[in-house]
Amino acid sequence: MKRKDKKAVEALRFHAGEDKLLRGYPEISEFMRSAVYEGEDTVRTSPTVTFWCQSGEWRCSVKDRAEALVMWLSAPTLLELLGLIEAYCTNSDGPWRHDDHEHERNGKRKKKDA
Repeated sequence: MKRKDKKAVEALRFHAGEDKLLRGYPEISEFMRSAVYEGEDTVRTSPTVTFWCQSGEWRCSVKDRAEALVMWLSAPTLLELLGLIEAYCTNSDGPWRHDDHEHERNGKRKKKDA
């Protein structure tokens, strides 16, 4: 079976299509959608953002799975939280930390030999 030329397929450069909401947040859109790094051919693992509410605040976890980094943010409103994500998601000076859950020692459990 012949493989597709990944460079010729534009859809493979992005994990998802552009969304109207993300047009107002171009950094979040770039961070979440980009499937390859500029100047590279290897596919980048897609990042994740998880939202929840706790103690009267909006909170989120932003994971850059390709770089094994995570940051936790909180704000009183969802729009403020989106503004924080927008400011920090592509900024190396943001409150990023190493993500211990992405470390190789925390991978899938190995089956025990009988």
